[in-house]
Amino acid sequence: MIKSRFPGIPFISFGLIALVLIVAVACGSSSTATSVPATSVPAATARAAVPTAVPQATAVLPSAKVRTLIAVIQPQIIEIILPWRATASDANQQVRHFADPLVHIDSSTGNLVPGLAESWEMTKADGTEWTFKLKKGVQFHNGWGEFTAKDFIHTATRIVVNEDSIATDQGLLRSLYGETEEEIASNITAPDPYTLVMKSKKPDADIPRLASAQVGNLFILSADQYAAEGLEGVEKQPAGTGPFQMSEFSLGSHILYDRVEDHWRVTPAFEQYKQVAVSEVATRMAMAIAGEAHIAEIDRDLHGQVVERGLEVVNTVLPALNMFFIMGGNYRPDLEDRYDSTVPVTNIKVREAINRAVDKQAIIDTLFAGNAEPMQVVGWHPSLPGYDPKWATEFDSKYGYDPERARELLEEAGYSDGDITIQLKIYAQGGVPEMIPAMEALYGYLRDIGINVESEEVEAATIREGYRGKATHNWIYPGRGPYIPPQLILRYYHISGELGFLSTCEHKVFDEGYAAFNNSVDPVERDRLLRESGQLKFDHYCEVPIAWLRGSIVIDPKVVKTFIYPGNINATFSHIEEVVPVN
Repeated sequence: MIKSRFPGIPFISFGLIALVLIVAVACGSSSTATSVPATSVPAATARAAVPTAVPQATAVLPSAKVRTLIAVIQPQIIEIILPWRATASDANQQVRHFADPLVHIDSSTGNLVPGLAESWEMTKADGTEWTFKLKKGVQFHNGWGEFTAKDFIHTATRIVVNEDSIATDQGLLRSLYGETEEEIASNITAPDPYTLVMKSKKPDADIPRLASAQVGNLFILSADQYAAEGLEGVEKQPAGTGPFQMSEFSLGSHILYDRVEDHWRVTPAFEQYKQVAVSEVATRMAMAIAGEAHIAEIDRDLHGQVVERGLEVVNTVLPALNMFFIMGGNYRPDLEDRYDSTVPVTNIKVREAINRAVDKQAIIDTLFAGNAEPMQVVGWHPSLPGYDPKWATEFDSKYGYDPERARELLEEAGYSDGDITIQLKIYAQGGVPEMIPAMEALYGYLRDIGINVESEEVEAATIREGYRGKATHNWIYPGRGPYIPPQLILRYYHISGELGFLSTCEHKVFDEGYAAFNNSVDPVERDRLLRESGQLKFDHYCEVPIAWLRGSIVIDPKVVKTFIYPGNINATFSHIEEVVPVN
């Protein structure tokens, strides 16, 4: 056992973490970090606006005095360079730099803006058809020709039908456009090379967001390259249309991207961008301090130390992420293929007890150094549709820290001290480097109310296999989600069929509400349906909500002058092509 750097919350050491913490603390005394002020959060609408303006290619940013911009980040769940071989967060952090989606996210506002698609519109009032007008003259890397509608169809097809596809939006694409190449070809068509018509099997008013890959995998690669070189050729050097092109991929180490000169959208200031994966926060911190990295993902409670050494902290424009704990096995009772009534968390009193056991404010104040916003319902932010302000008013009475009440609830549920054993799965995800210390705290909180805890460090892929296979019974593990419209959280986290997969909490009402939501294009009705689902989450203690976090990274002000990114893309950070250098 080692002494925690987080006084006031329970702590247990997990092997390598002890060394990380000792090294990190040895780097210097703590102090309060200064950060770039965040702007106000704009209210999101239930239905995406249809842009009309065509983006003009920006001028080349000021020349950088450093040739290669280096970022050091927490390793991704899966290291990949093909968009369909990973979850949305992995694809956004690794593929987005060299491959574009149809619709972009504005770096300053987080709004949907034209990308490879100049404009889009719902061409059937019931939401079953959308038409996209594509930008002309955009070239793929390495001479693979002009981007046209066939390349989007190709990429969507790979996500749906390839055997190696584990894409986050695979289930949604299948439900909308079919499960075979033939079905996709009949539902996603190209009347001409620069027009894309997407006819879905059921209504969906969020197709532009799907096309943005904000929480998905639709980063467009060249169909001609795939036809000529096959999967093997694409793996070696995938051809996208992004402002960087993939140059070197070293598994377990880094990805190197080269600048695309005279890019149609923006020409990066740096000749190269190198993204380095390092697990240990102490190493990432040391690299940043030594000038070996110019952007670094570092735990928030350590920001004061790096600020003292001349580095700066940059926050996202919007709340980037939410952090919470998932109580595994809370599946639909009527689904025999997954539900097990002997799992303690299927009892609402146990779920409430676990929530009562966790001092959420202490985690915010210590691990996140106070730089977080309390969260009442996972995925339902006050600025987004479907939020009910009364949740904040009622939160303390329903979820407030009360270990004594937690023990009473376990007794009411029929469990004596030590009757429940939970498997604590410990792993890290990009964007929340504090995730492992948070699990250390959870270990102590659960033990304090008489729950036995079997802790295990696992790879993130193990977690993915568990929730994809509906086999997380008796697990408790951390979750990290993006700031996105709550209907997407509802789909990913709560739908019991193919559309959903995380299954933090399943219920027949969620399935019915989501179907009704997609069958409506009325913003008022959609808002009401989302609020009802949020209320169900709140009343049923579906997860253990902790906090909303703005994305927070450390930069070297001797190299990076300005770095603005929105935070609502499912990645540690985005818009690396827009970094303004010191020159």
